[in-house]
Amino acid sequence: LRLPHEADPHKTLLEGRRVVVLEEFERTFLRTINGFQALREFLHLIESTAKTTLWILSINETSYRYLDVVAGLSQVFSHRVNAMAVKPEFITNAILQRHNLSGLRLQFAPPSEGTVEDLSRNSGAAPETARLAADIVQTAIDAMGTPYSWGGSDANGYDCSGLVQYAYEQHGIILPRVSRDQMRMGRAVEPRLDALRPGDILGFSVERSGITHVGLYVGDGRFIHSASEGVKLSSLSAQDPDSQWWRHHWVAARRILQ
Repeated sequence: LRLPHEADPHKTLLEGRRVVVLEEFERTFLRTINGFQALREFLHLIESTAKTTLWILSINETSYRYLDVVAGLSQVFSHRVNAMAVKPEFITNAILQRHNLSGLRLQFAPPSEGTVEDLSRNSGAAPETARLAADIVQTAIDAMGTPYSWGGSDANGYDCSGLVQYAYEQHGIILPRVSRDQMRMGRAVEPRLDALRPGDILGFSVERSGITHVGLYVGDGRFIHSASEGVKLSSLSAQDPDSQWWRHHWVAARRILQ
């Protein structure tokens, strides 16, 4: 869950019905200082917002049992699903349909750098290319929550092409400023999820009128971009209306990192 630093999590989550997907949950609380205190506080947040928020937790069985013993995880999460070898989006979609919540907009937690690097390698990238892709994606992820600003390309605000340009530029790769020019760089990749690698630039078009929006692919069907709500993660594989809209308007992909 990513919230602006100045935001009150309780107030933010109580503003309306939301779905929050938490991945790599155990890494957050088992590998940090004061992890158990943070875990208790976070579980309290989940309990206090349960009436307005559907929380979906992705965690391995061993960590679940351990955290249940030390923190009572099963008292907070009411349903368990065996998700072995199943992508989180499929589990999420099933839960949304079961609770008749398919009209809600999903919020996705950002992947770790290690996850992005692994996804890059698994899709055929060389080790040094995978590392660079993970760094570029992480730069964009670090900007999550920054407001949208037309013509913006810094921490005060980004537009879609400004975010992509900024993420690459921080690692020595200069891209054009305008989205349609960015979609001429590198080489074309067929717009299929199984053809993509983290770091690829995705091109979107409204009413097929040329490239009108770009985003940066992060892996597992997700991409980061700056839209009207600011810098955020969206999905091309989930079934909520927002994700379906982006999938319908996705028309092109370019690979900058060879």
